[in-house]
Amino acid sequence: MVSPLNIRHISELARLEPSDEELHSLEADLVEILRYISLLDEVACDPVAPTASAPTPLREDLSEESMPLHWFLDNAPDTLDRFLIVPSIK
Repeated sequence: MVSPLNIRHISELARLEPSDEELHSLEADLVEILRYISLLDEVACDPVAPTASAPTPLREDLSEESMPLHWFLDNAPDTLDRFLIVPSIK
């Protein structure tokens, strides 16, 4: 059902680097999860009917003044002029 190759592939997609011992544990966990999902597929349930036929009321879209930029920048950990400095993503 679930092969170690599948587990390794899923681990790579999740950017995990499990050891060989952890792979066996992950395999057992995934088998249990899939078994539980298959049980849920067997549960008979009625389709959910809409509870109301009236459209959802929407609020009027009003333009408002924003908070001053310096309030926002004063709470930032690091800034340069009017920009935020954030860590780079590797």
